[in-house]
This record gives sequence, structure tokens and C-alpha cells, in this order.
Amino acid sequence: MDPQTLHRNAGRVAGIFNALATFILVIGAISIVAAFIQALTADEGLLVGIMAGLLAAFLIALYVALSWAAVQIAALVAGYIQVRTGDR
Repeated sequence: MDPQTLHRNAGRVAGIFNALATFILVIGAISIVAAFIQALTADEGLLVGIMAGLLAAFLIALYVALSWAAVQIAALVAGYIQVRTGDR
């Protein structure tokens, strides 16, 4: 593959991965709010609901952070390839 095509494709891939990272963060935030609200509406009591909601929110946030980081690493690699194959 010639460097110009590689440069153009790497830019597209980096853009796709950045969009995917944003999507992961938005869906993760919605999931955290939904899990916390669902735990608060449980019939076990307010304190148990709060604790369950906090635990669920923490675990979802941890998963989202790891997923986001993995996608960002892929975007950084694609961006690096784009920079390295630029004008020489």
C-alpha cells in the first residue's frame, strides 16, 4: 500500500475509533444512571438500594473505563500511523 493511501485510511480509522470511544462513554453513563435508579427502586430498603446502586455504578464505570482505554489505544495507534505516513 502506498504511503498516501495508508495516511488517508489511518485518518479514517482514527476517526472511527474516536467516535466509538465517545459512544462507549455515552452508553456507559446512561447505564450507570439506569443501574442506580433501578437499585434505588428495589424493595430491600433505601440503604441497601443506595449501596447496591453505588456498587453497580462502580462496576459499570470500571468496565466502561477499561473499554474506553482499549479503544483509545487503537485510535492513538491509528493516529500515530497517520502522522508517520504524512508528508516527508
